[in-house]
Amino acid sequence: MRYLDPIQKTENESRAQAAIAWAVCSNRHLTDQSAADSLFRRAFGGRYDHLTTKAGVTVTDSGDVLAGTLPLVSGFLGEAAERSIRGRLDGPIRMDVRTAGRVQMGTVVGQQVGEGAPKPVVKLEFSAATAAPDKFSAEIVVSREAVQPLNAQALAGITTALVNATARADDDQFVAALLTAAGAPESSDDIGTLLSAITGGRPSRPALISDWTGLLGAAGSVQDLLALRELGVQVIVSPSASGSLIAVDAAGLMLSDLGAEITTALHALITLDDGTGGSPGTTVVSLWQMNLLALRAELWTKTTIRSGAVAYASLGS
Repeated sequence: MRYLDPIQKTENESRAQAAIAWAVCSNRHLTDQSAADSLFRRAFGGRYDHLTTKAGVTVTDSGDVLAGTLPLVSGFLGEAAERSIRGRLDGPIRMDVRTAGRVQMGTVVGQQVGEGAPKPVVKLEFSAATAAPDKFSAEIVVSREAVQPLNAQALAGITTALVNATARADDDQFVAALLTAAGAPESSDDIGTLLSAITGGRPSRPALISDWTGLLGAAGSVQDLLALRELGVQVIVSPSASGSLIAVDAAGLMLSDLGAEITTALHALITLDDGTGGSPGTTVVSLWQMNLLALRAELWTKTTIRSGAVAYASLGS
């Protein structure tokens, strides 16, 4: 698992909450390329110095943040990844690939060789990483009274809401990408059949992804699911995979986390929709007139999938 280190988890939580707090008090954008400045300390004072300390930000006596400190928004990206399928998968290639290119997505094989003998290079299976990064966004609107003064509970609640929303959007897109890469569904939802259908029947980091009902129905019991884990098969529960049982060789995936951004607005006009993903409605809200604050979290990821690394079966058909 990628984010099980308790120290790393605490650091991500602290950075993510510090990023939200700084954005609220400064009313400015905050990205991994931006450093929080003296506005953060002036707005919160000594009561919130622990946020900057835990986030790895060094504050001088003058209240300015030193150059070269750890970025705050990376913690938000880490928090979202921890909750997502992409972050929970064990075994993918994780590289920062922002532009098109070609990378080896086949299994890299090591062999014993004799002294002076040619060194074998096998399984050169290249895949083009040409897709543009995917962008995910979540927004939350709160009253100014709710965040003045900004207390720890409000800060944690806002951060959690934004992290969960972006992670779920990431999961929805990731599952769709897996199903597209797999092509037509397999004729059987038997777990053994699905695992045999990926990487020529020899996956090195096999995983099963579905919602709880799908996984339990395919395995038969909780004990059988635990037995799969003992055999080295990851079992990942996600509502985004409802209706499908997906088998994936995680070693055939290349995943890139390409940064995040926190944005605030106090004077915007917001057009509301019904939340179904359709066209925006006609209701317009003035943040200034209603004394509201809008926070938006955005993150960018990129996924490349090796041919033959995914198979799935449709459930309930």
